[in-house]
Amino acid sequence: MHERVSMRKIVVGLFITISLASTATADEVRALWITRWDYTTASHVDSIINNAANHNFNLLLFQVRGNATVFYQSSIEPWAWELTSSGPSTLGQDPGWNPLQYAITKAHEKGMELHAYMNTYTGWRGTTPPPSAVPQLWNTHPEWFCVNSAGTTQTLNSGYVTLSPGIPAVQDYLYDIYMEVVNNYDIDGFHYDYVRYPTSNYSWDGVSLQRFFDEYGGTPASMPDQWSQWRRDQVTALVRRIHDAVKTTRPQTVVSAATWNSYSSGYNYYFQDARAWVQEGIIDTSHPMCYTSNLSTFESWLGQHIPYSYDRFVCPGIGAHAISSVSTFLEEVYMTRNKGAHGVTVFAYSSLFPGHTPNDKAAALINGPFKFEDDIPARSWKTYSADDDNTGPRIHNFSTEPEAILAGEPFYIKCEITDPSGIYDDSTGSEGQGVFLKWNMNAPPREGSEVEMSLLTGDVHQTNQSLTIGSLSDILYYQVTAYDNDYDGGLADDRTSRTTAIMELQAVEQPLYVFDGLLGSTLGLPQYCVLDQYGKLWVCDYSGDCIYVFNSDGSEASYSPISSGLNSTSQTTAVDCPSGIAAHPDGTILVTLDDAYDVPLYEGVLKFNSATGNALPGMELSFRPGDLDFDNDGNMFIVEKISDCWHVFTQASDYATSYTFGPGTSNHTNRGIAVTNDASKVLIACQAHGQIHKWTGGVLSGVASYSQLADLTGATGTLGAVNIDNNGYIFVSNDGNNTVKVFDSAENLVQTIKRTTAPALQSPRGVGFNHDSSYIYIVQFAGSSQVQRWEKYQPSAVEHWILY
Repeated sequence: MHERVSMRKIVVGLFITISLASTATADEVRALWITRWDYTTASHVDSIINNAANHNFNLLLFQVRGNATVFYQSSIEPWAWELTSSGPSTLGQDPGWNPLQYAITKAHEKGMELHAYMNTYTGWRGTTPPPSAVPQLWNTHPEWFCVNSAGTTQTLNSGYVTLSPGIPAVQDYLYDIYMEVVNNYDIDGFHYDYVRYPTSNYSWDGVSLQRFFDEYGGTPASMPDQWSQWRRDQVTALVRRIHDAVKTTRPQTVVSAATWNSYSSGYNYYFQDARAWVQEGIIDTSHPMCYTSNLSTFESWLGQHIPYSYDRFVCPGIGAHAISSVSTFLEEVYMTRNKGAHGVTVFAYSSLFPGHTPNDKAAALINGPFKFEDDIPARSWKTYSADDDNTGPRIHNFSTEPEAILAGEPFYIKCEITDPSGIYDDSTGSEGQGVFLKWNMNAPPREGSEVEMSLLTGDVHQTNQSLTIGSLSDILYYQVTAYDNDYDGGLADDRTSRTTAIMELQAVEQPLYVFDGLLGSTLGLPQYCVLDQYGKLWVCDYSGDCIYVFNSDGSEASYSPISSGLNSTSQTTAVDCPSGIAAHPDGTILVTLDDAYDVPLYEGVLKFNSATGNALPGMELSFRPGDLDFDNDGNMFIVEKISDCWHVFTQASDYATSYTFGPGTSNHTNRGIAVTNDASKVLIACQAHGQIHKWTGGVLSGVASYSQLADLTGATGTLGAVNIDNNGYIFVSNDGNNTVKVFDSAENLVQTIKRTTAPALQSPRGVGFNHDSSYIYIVQFAGSSQVQRWEKYQPSAVEHWILY
């Protein structure tokens, strides 16, 4: 392996790392996927290396094999045509330079690791075949390609055609490909991609079927579970074979793989057992491809990989290409760190540096979590092979007590610390081997003060003394170090410590709202709510097909739940798929139904007497409605749920007159509508765009007129609803990052409501408020599915806190 002194020594963020000494430094993997489409010349590679180094990445996954064609001098496979033309006609033509060798040299000059990123089982890509005269696998070994369960070999298409993992000749060939790179290039590691079957419907090729029969004495149809496991074993066998060979010839070479986002899907449908690979130690790092802008989904995927690192590294992949919001992109970086991963991997270079120019996401990284340089954590298992527990404890789920830190007010720092061998905690700080925190104000903490941490409950450790932040401009930086309790008799001392990256805390301004408690019972899938004139809370339950009504003390009203209403002809109709709720100025409660799934079909509005809960004649609609709202004159505003438009029904003639706004684009999901009391502003929570669309206008003499303005600034992501209170304050529910953003009437962001400790705020889908908004009610679509009540902040209410 290339010997050099790393240039990267300083870190920032919420990340976890390891060390074998009490002077552990904070480290994290900061990897960047660079695809083969990101370069064609040496100057492109220069730009790539410089951009990555300037933005404090420390590991490059540099693609040099795509579809049985390569971007390096090989005696086995032809040169990739992408280096010499825009089509396959130049396949095999020497470009006159060696991208892999050039990139290795340049990366090492910058102190970065370079791993050869190689597609594994892909054999060709696209509808145009390789030139027949070139010895490429599609020409030389057509019998190696996957066959589906109907016996048909994969045909050329816009994607990849794939080699069958069950053919021994394929495994031998791929083994030679990887070993050629390992033996001839000064790479720090290599990285598998597409190390899996294309889908579970492949490969019924003759060789695989015969081998399966010889081993199990059956057919895929008669032994489906064994057939799945057999295919899984073929992929694992190649990974194991290459690892074992590399361990013998170049033991410091790092082996990693791009793994499927959902472990169960990868296991069952692509026959990729990522957990088994890290557990056996035949890969050093798993990079699960967690490409989504939905934070709930992202968190779920992290939970399927990070806790199963088995003394190796898990560095989840964030799909910058799949995320439009910079704030969501950063949230995923911080979430990955706070869950205890060993690093973060970004896909892909072009999504941060389009045209080799840094974009807003790249700027956000270098100004935030990548502000300081950082080293890659020590891969101790490669040095201490006799140690069976050498990556140190997992330190994760950081929080403070109280959650919101006010300037000059004391607080404690907490985190969870876990390890298979337990945590060694003798409460002696860094002079012994305990759990401790170092901190400093407005400076890195390594030369700062030290605070011991003790076990609080379960796996939670807390600082033994409180800390304070003097002013809103001060930043407190800190790190936590913990040792495991591993001690093997044959070794003098093989306890391993792990130190988090440098984390930061700032005091916040006085909060507008603080958590007050839960209201009512656990519901199914509640979304949207409204308070009536008597102070009762009405909540739509989408999965329960009903309306729950809670008194102010949390008990249910005598007529709750409401499961039916009346249509426009006073016929009883079920409350199917309630999709919005609002209170008319006269006190009537109206509920929209998006009953597009049941027969008889009913799409319309139900009405209820708020005093008695009795149903009143409803109103049919000619579209699938979403949420609704009213102005002070009783004009009704309804957004379409799956089309990009909304409607105003004026009060004249019992809403017989309506006006429609928006382009009417279909397949377009909206989550909410809100209107000011004077009808001058209408806001639409557009999930399709991840924005709050803003319209201005009004209703005069029964005629509605509106024009669209720029979107509401500061409210993006997976939106759950939008609401406006009587003071003109705007409440935007974001069920992607579990927050409610509060804007004043001038549209200034005044608070981001987020609660991470139990009971956590999860998937908010609407906010209700009493007449003066001294209390607000947040409906949760997930988690406990209980309504959360928050109250206006009072300085004496110190027991209530929020995180924002």
